[in-house]
Amino acid sequence: MAVVVLLTAVLKLYDVYKKPKEAYLRAPLGEIIECDKGKMCIYCKGTGNKTILFLSGCGTPSPILDFRSLYSLLDDEYRIVVIERYGYGSSDIVDGERTSEIMLEDDRNALEKAGIKAPYILCAHSLAGLEAVSWSQLYPDEVEAVVGLDMSLPNAYDNVDTDIPKAGELLISFLAGNGYLRLPPVYSQFDALNNGSLSDEEKEQFKAVFYSVGYNKTVMRESADLKKSIELTDQHEKPDVPMLLFVSDDPEPSWHEAQHEYIAGRQDSRYIELDCGHYVHDHQYQRISEEMKEFINELAS
Repeated sequence: MAVVVLLTAVLKLYDVYKKPKEAYLRAPLGEIIECDKGKMCIYCKGTGNKTILFLSGCGTPSPILDFRSLYSLLDDEYRIVVIERYGYGSSDIVDGERTSEIMLEDDRNALEKAGIKAPYILCAHSLAGLEAVSWSQLYPDEVEAVVGLDMSLPNAYDNVDTDIPKAGELLISFLAGNGYLRLPPVYSQFDALNNGSLSDEEKEQFKAVFYSVGYNKTVMRESADLKKSIELTDQHEKPDVPMLLFVSDDPEPSWHEAQHEYIAGRQDSRYIELDCGHYVHDHQYQRISEEMKEFINELAS
């Protein structure tokens, strides 16, 4: 117990000392938009006639940097938009529920304020897949297609306990608030730091953002509201939009089966299995960009 108390005190003091010195690394990478609940950061680049809208998975601290390896191979042909939703990057931390439908409305509000018009090709990673499904169900005219980056689908959780233990939430909040995010075993989990094409400076920016906003109350609420998000998507029919699903080498068969089942029988959708981890866009960004271009060309024809 004495060792834990001492380690916590040292990490907390070091965190308090370092954060002001890292402020320049946390400068917004996109435009700050005044929205209904607070400020949101949106990155936009490129002028193509197709808009690819990137939606990050739960817990990814800097979506703009996390997706950079992939969208840097696409922004010469398409308009690229990355939303840092509430709790991420340079966007505000907010209170309240964080179901997929609430996040969807927040993102639509930010896009409207920024003057970025639909339709979009939604490119969703992990838990943001539920938001992409909700978007396609509730506003089909705004969604041209969905590209899944090992994205969550409602049927992937049919046999999974989605309840998050309260003790686990409290422990993560304690660790995040007391400097433990600065320990290498914690921050090195992100594939953007170990793979991809980020420069050394961009990696330092990524880490500085993580130390500042990692696992905050807004992000943690997304996980807590997962069950409700699934229930909301299940209230509607499967969306009738083309889908290109990239799937990781997750050893759990049900994850792959859910992806296959969701697009079964659709001639305008396909499934591509990749030999890499969950952050597929940080591992096989070259192949994914090529497959996306082919898929988008097919949409146009």
